[in-house]
Amino acid sequence: MCEPKIKYKSVEKWIPDEKASCTSCHQKSICKQLGLKDECDLTLNLSNKDFSKSGILLIDDNPGIVSFLEDDFDVLSEENKIDLNNYNIFSFTSKMAAFMFIATVRKYGNLNIKYAVIDITLGGIVNTVDKIIKLTGIDVLEVLLEMNPDLKYILYTGNQMNAYIKPIANIMKHYKKITNKDINDSVLFKTSLGMKDRQQFILNELLKNEI
Repeated sequence: MCEPKIKYKSVEKWIPDEKASCTSCHQKSICKQLGLKDECDLTLNLSNKDFSKSGILLIDDNPGIVSFLEDDFDVLSEENKIDLNNYNIFSFTSKMAAFMFIATVRKYGNLNIKYAVIDITLGGIVNTVDKIIKLTGIDVLEVLLEMNPDLKYILYTGNQMNAYIKPIANIMKHYKKITNKDINDSVLFKTSLGMKDRQQFILNELLKNEI
């Protein structure tokens, strides 16, 4: 059985029958496309995590970007700007990163995430019987805010937020709907900062309560 420990509307939107067995799961088509035995194999194995700790989420469809971000947090920890012993770091990468994240929340419930760096335009697409599903970083953010309304986050992207491009306009509208904010106020462009400046940005804009 692939039952969630805690219900979240934004998770059930993608997996509406929380009591479905893996063989009849709404995401069965994801498993088939990825060559997985069942949907539960889409999740991270978090059995060794202490969920009393706060979490840091890093999610991007580019493994190199996630690796850079992990290094950034390691450097900030070495500089005593954050004590990573007090945190779980959850890294999701590949084009199916958003689906992996949602499946993991469905399995484990609240991951107690306090900070997040989220790629906006994730690449995974799933063809189900009745529709095509493409999840964005804003879908991930919607789940996170349902789990923790006080979440601190950065939207990390290589795309300009141009409302004349339909997919970007939809992302901007979705963000406005769930936060009532301008998306540009939370965006860090991937090409705008070098390594040291990016680490300083993370420190100043994301971890300012840690200082």
